[in-house]
Amino acid sequence: MPIFFLIILAVSAFFIWQASLANELFCLSVREGRVLLVRGRVSPGLLGDFRAALAFPPVARATIRAYRDQAGARLSISGLRDEGREQRLRNIFNIYPKSKLRSAPRAEHRTLGQIIGLVWLAWLFERLTRNH
Repeated sequence: MPIFFLIILAVSAFFIWQASLANELFCLSVREGRVLLVRGRVSPGLLGDFRAALAFPPVARATIRAYRDQAGARLSISGLRDEGREQRLRNIFNIYPKSKLRSAPRAEHRTLGQIIGLVWLAWLFERLTRNH
């Protein structure tokens, strides 16, 4: 009987987590200057501009999320201690039309971590596929 309740609890937690991501357009994870799309869709141009802005000097760790809101979309950046670079990312984000964020192509060759949308799993599989 306790196993049944644990399963129900885990499934409920998963669905609550998924519901909390309903307004999220994309989630990018940054590690040592490398940018990985974890969830959602992002245009190749925007992703390339973010990569260029974060590569040198390399950002140790950060998370960049875009959310839908009344004005179109907003950017949320955590883990970045450089306010100038944070503003640069916001400026880059504002250059791209918000309507194109929803219609961006799905990333090719997504790993299981990217499909599920878990940051640590996405980086693990990305590292494994890069080494082989």
